Amino acid sequence: LVSDGRPIAVDALVELDEVLGYHLEQACEYLRELGEPTGDLGARAAARLATAGRRALLVRDAAAAANLLGRTVSLAEPSGRDGVELLLDLGSALVDHGEFRDGEARREQAVALAQSLSDRTLELRARCELAILRTVAAPEFTGEQALELARGAIEELGPDGDDQTLASAWYLVLAAENLRSQWQESIVAVEHVLEHAPNPGDRWRSDALEYFAPAIFWGPTPLPEGLPRVEALLESARGD
Repeated sequence: LVSDGRPIAVDALVELDEVLGYHLEQACEYLRELGEPTGDLGARAAARLATAGRRALLVRDAAAAANLLGRTVSLAEPSGRDGVELLLDLGSALVDHGEFRDGEARREQAVALAQSLSDRTLELRARCELAILRTVAAPEFTGEQALELARGAIEELGPDGDDQTLASAWYLVLAAENLRSQWQESIVAVEHVLEHAPNPGDRWRSDALEYFAPAIFWGPTPLPEGLPRVEALLESARGD
């Protein structure tokens, strides 16, 4: 990103939106305390804070993302497709910050909102992201259960379905196969995640990349075959 020919750092953009969002947020609160109408201040504040929060999430500043996106949700009740996206982003920020219980609650809220919109694709994505969390936070949730949900979503979406949802579904396959110590299947799942999340910053891409080398190491892939695959993947991920 550039301005007047000079590069602008992502953290500077986060700070700009955060500052503007903060002042709009405070103005909204003052008007509420005075019993005055707030007009569109709440929506404008929420939009700025959401933008800042998503940028923070992109660079894995979990504390900032959870704070900013949490304040966004407090300003305006999530609604519509954008509301589901916001709840999923907030859930991810909370999970990255180690707040699994709150992250799970936000993902459950996203599932319910997507259902109320009759948006099946978005509902499947929210269900997969909720299940991804449960593979690490709910001991009673088995790899077989996760795999059944993921495979069902992939079959329902078809190969030309929504890429974000397919990336989430294939990442759930990866999480399930990792639980089951099925390394060859894990490698296949990583490759599918990368197919549907090809760009740096795409949700699940960087997480999936972290699984690839261990799956090659622990699985049946011979070293002469596995090492070039790892090197090629690292080269393709350069700049992520």
